[in-house]
Amino acid sequence: MTPEHAKTLGSTLRECSTIFSNYFTGKILDSFLVGLACFILMAIFGLPFALMVSVVVFITNIVPYFGPIVGAIIGCLIMLMTGWKELIIFLIIDIVLQQVDGNLVGPKIIGNTTGLRPVWVLFAITIGAWAGGFVGMLFGVPIMAIISHLVEKWMNRRLKAKGLEEMTTEQETPQTISY
Repeated sequence: MTPEHAKTLGSTLRECSTIFSNYFTGKILDSFLVGLACFILMAIFGLPFALMVSVVVFITNIVPYFGPIVGAIIGCLIMLMTGWKELIIFLIIDIVLQQVDGNLVGPKIIGNTTGLRPVWVLFAITIGAWAGGFVGMLFGVPIMAIISHLVEKWMNRRLKAKGLEEMTTEQETPQTISY
């Protein structure tokens, strides 16, 4: 391997690592926002155990698809101990939060951290679940982001080699996210 190839390979691997870590940073941020919104809404409605239930929702929301369901079940069991009224209010809060997160906020945050458009984030999670179950759901988005990045680099290199630089889609190298 020539030094130039080694340098290119090292640079590409660093970019892929950054994309991968950005995904998990974004997923944790998204889950934190869901947990925080859950806490605020539960406090507004005067529901007991708001902090405990919100922490459960935050932690379980990190896992795609099944995590929010597990969080809702645990939250419902806790609210059931306090009464039916509290259970129904919590269930409505959780359903609204999960719909807003799953269809708007989550794909936007994950898309911004990985460079994927929200529709591709949903596609990657769906295909990941189909191909690899739980592990596929967890790693589908960063794998899709890395594949997208590598294909884009390959296409840009081919276009430049053919003298078509104006058609390239040069983007900035993925940077580590700082909030």
